Parts: sequence; C-alpha cells; structure tokens
Amino acid sequence: MTSKKLQRHLKKLRELSLREAKTKGYSGDPQKFFDPFFPWFKVIAYRKGPYLVVDRYSGEEMNVGQTVTFYRKRPIYGFNYYGILVGTGRKLGPKVVFTFLKKALRAGAGKTTHRGLDGFREGRFLYRNRFIEKQGFVEGEEKIFYGDTLVYRQVYHGGPIEDTRSYKEWSKKLLSSSALREKLGNLLP
Repeated sequence: MTSKKLQRHLKKLRELSLREAKTKGYSGDPQKFFDPFFPWFKVIAYRKGPYLVVDRYSGEEMNVGQTVTFYRKRPIYGFNYYGILVGTGRKLGPKVVFTFLKKALRAGAGKTTHRGLDGFREGRFLYRNRFIEKQGFVEGEEKIFYGDTLVYRQVYHGGPIEDTRSYKEWSKKLLSSSALREKLGNLLP
C-alpha cells in the first residue's frame, strides 16, 4: 500500500472512529450478533460508505478479540487484543469496569485509529493507554485503575493489511462458505 493511500485510509479510519465507533462500535450501544463460525464470539459490524468495520470478541473477565476494517470488501487494517480483569476489577465486576472503558474510548474517538486517549479520568477511575506506532504497525497496552489499584489490562497490536492478489486468485483453493459451514458443523461442540 503506498504511503499516500495508507495515510488516506488512516485519516478515514480516524473519522470512522470519531463518528461511527462512538455509537455503533464497542464504545457505543451496538447491535451484537453471534459469530456463526466461532462459538461464544460476539460480532459488532458497522458500515460508513465503502468502509466496513467488523469487531469480534469473546470473554468478559478474560477476553480476546479482533477488529478488521474493509475498504470495498478488501481488508485494509487489522487489530488483535487480549484483556483481563485483575484484582479489585473482579470485585467491582465487569459491567462497572467496562462501562468506564466505553466512556474512555468514546472520549478518545477520532484521536487515533486504535483504542482511546491516554489519561481519561472519571471519579476514582483512570484510563491509561500507551502505544508505539512505526510504519503503521502499532502495539500497545491500556490499563484501568480504580484509585491506585490496577483493575484491567489489555494488550493489542495491529496495522495495515494489503493483499495485491485478485479475489479470484486468492480464493481458488478455499472452500465456499456453505461447504465451510457444513464442515464446521461437524467440528463444533
């Protein structure tokens, strides 16, 4: 992906974060779906023009997920994450901690293409986000503190995706979605 094209996509991704993710993404009040291929995974998907964002995740006190952004049906940006409630976070409960996390993410929407601002505070909660970004690749860690106590920690990484093959070339050795469903039906619990 050319640098100019990457910068254009990253600018659009920040706009998506600012306008769409706050309401339709995890930090908003999104409609969630069950992932048909991964039992116990939830999916959040929203579209803005030629961009489609798909976020799938599972777990609560310990969670894992992946967000992929598509441009005209082609993946252009991917992001993986793993988070865990620790110590007092378990006593406070996932609902309380994740309600604050959603507020922190909404406050930082549009400022970066990934996660929230560093330093959002509300009451006794503090959200911290530290990351390194080089040539589009990002890796980072977000933490939530309640007072001086760490209650949630999440690590993440991701960046631009590019595949220059044609769809026909890319897909010629893959199963069709109906064949995959049939095959997975025998493998799933």
